[in-house]
Amino acid sequence: MLPDGYIIDTLHLDDLPQVMMVERLSFAHPWNEEAFAAEFAKSYAFFLGVRQEQQVVAVLLYWVVFPEIHILSLGVHPDHRRQGLASWLLQVLMEMGPDMECEKIDLEVRENNVAGQKLYESMGFDRVGRRKKYYTDTMEDAFLYSYYFQGKTA
Repeated sequence: MLPDGYIIDTLHLDDLPQVMMVERLSFAHPWNEEAFAAEFAKSYAFFLGVRQEQQVVAVLLYWVVFPEIHILSLGVHPDHRRQGLASWLLQVLMEMGPDMECEKIDLEVRENNVAGQKLYESMGFDRVGRRKKYYTDTMEDAFLYSYYFQGKTA
């Protein structure tokens, strides 16, 4: 359950400045604005966000490439962390997946992002692999996580 005053919303291109603010404040190596703008144009890319009033305070970018959902980015504005917003966005996506006839959700997490790993594991994701030197900005490895929807298997 979200704290009072927060709502989930589908984000659109006109939200890009606020998406970029969350991205820049959330990650040491943020995506650039052109990359996010390109995602809004893709038919298989979707943005869910959490708003407080009209301000975007959390962003989840995912692709639907049947039969999978792939999470590309999940960030929460530092002033709004530790309130369950990331968990709530993930829970909404996990509830939507079966209705979209998807089998699982996949994502990568930086090996040094222990908080992210704990979040995904607490939500029922399993670490299923490692991608060596996945992040080209730091040559850091990524851990691959998957969540299988009930009744669906690889």
